[in-house]
Amino acid sequence: GIKLSGLHFIGDFLDLNSLSAHDKGQVAIPGITLGKEYKEGNKVLDMFDKAFGSNNIERTFIYGNHEDRYLRHIKDIDNSKFADALTSPKEALKLEERGYKVYTNWKEDYHQLGQLQLIHGEFCGKSPARSHMDKLKSSVMFGHTHRVDIVYDGEKAGFNIGWGGDKNAPAF
Repeated sequence: GIKLSGLHFIGDFLDLNSLSAHDKGQVAIPGITLGKEYKEGNKVLDMFDKAFGSNNIERTFIYGNHEDRYLRHIKDIDNSKFADALTSPKEALKLEERGYKVYTNWKEDYHQLGQLQLIHGEFCGKSPARSHMDKLKSSVMFGHTHRVDIVYDGEKAGFNIGWGGDKNAPAF
C-alpha cells in the first residue's frame, strides 16, 4: 500500500468571500458568513483528521490570498478595532491544535519538500508555472490561479495544480 508522509494545503483552502473587498457594501452570497465559512472548513479538516488519524505525518497549511483577506480586513483602520475579537483562519480552523505548521505570508512563505517548493503562488498570465519556476529557480507546486499549468525545463518543473474545491458546496 501507499504510505503517506505528509498533508500539505497550499492556500485558498477557504474562500473568505465574507471578507472580500470585491463585494464591499453588499452581501455577496446570501447566508454565507465568516462563521459559516469557518464551520464548513472545520468539517473538511475533520474529515482529513479522521482519514489520517493520529499518524505522525508532516502537516502544513500555507495561507493563500483568500485566507489573507482576513489579514487585509483587520489592517483596515475601520476594522482594526475588531482585531482581537475577529478570529483568524489559523485560530478558527484550530490548525496548530490539529498539528499543522502554519505559514501566513502567502507571497513569501514556502515549504520545502525534497527538491520541490510548495507555495501558494502569486503570478497569473499565460504560463504561471513557468513564471514561478523561473523566479524561484527551483521546482515548484502552487495553486494560486485555480487552474492547471505544468512546465518542465531540464531537471526543474512547475506545477500549477488547479482548484480542488467542491463547486456545489455553499461557500467553496
